[in-house]
Amino acid sequence: RYEVIVVDCPPVVELITSKASLASDMIIIPVNPNSGNDEQAVIDFMERVKALRQRAKGKHPVPAYILINMWRGLLINKQIRSVIEEEAARYDVSVLDTIITQRTVFGVANYNGLTVYEDENDKAKQEINTLYKEISKLLKGITYEQV
Repeated sequence: RYEVIVVDCPPVVELITSKASLASDMIIIPVNPNSGNDEQAVIDFMERVKALRQRAKGKHPVPAYILINMWRGLLINKQIRSVIEEEAARYDVSVLDTIITQRTVFGVANYNGLTVYEDENDKAKQEINTLYKEISKLLKGITYEQV
């Protein structure tokens, strides 16, 4: 038995994504606002989360969170985050405090079948640890009688 199981779904709104979302205790929506296309994809996904919540009337609504993944140091980042937070609030979705910075180590580790913990990049490890702590704290607030 595992305390936490992560199911990585494709970034499209399909039946499998809907089923996984309904079975979840939490939905995390990674967003790369630098790419330009993610904004509409996130809005579409949040619309789907809203519809799923309406279908699951009487059950505890699955909390959803946006995880921002962006380049560090861009002046526009605060503006982008503000826009994402405003849009997310319309759907009762929160934005995680943790921001994952786009780092080469993530792609290299993935390519080599490794995790960032097996690399020497301490900043990447620290970001993942911070994300883990934030998600763990949020999960502790969920009682399974509600789900």
